[in-house]
Amino acid sequence: MILAFTGAGISKESGIDTFMERPDVRNCLHRHFANTYPEKYRQVIRELKNQIDRATPNDAHIALKEYHVDIITMNIDGLHQKAGSIPLC
Repeated sequence: MILAFTGAGISKESGIDTFMERPDVRNCLHRHFANTYPEKYRQVIRELKNQIDRATPNDAHIALKEYHVDIITMNIDGLHQKAGSIPLC
């Protein structure tokens, strides 16, 4: 059995930057920021969601699906699912 552990890097080809590349986003994604600056927090989340909604699976997502590779991912972009895979977690 082949198992793939994927993270943010797999989605770069789909136009989604990693949080390490986007400290402006990463620094806003915690409870204190959300409670202190709720409108800015909502704006950051909306922009992140819009970017994710526009993204499409790339060759890596598609290959994992085509070869029936089981996937464990921390990604929240849903691109594995859009490609037809069902991540294990």
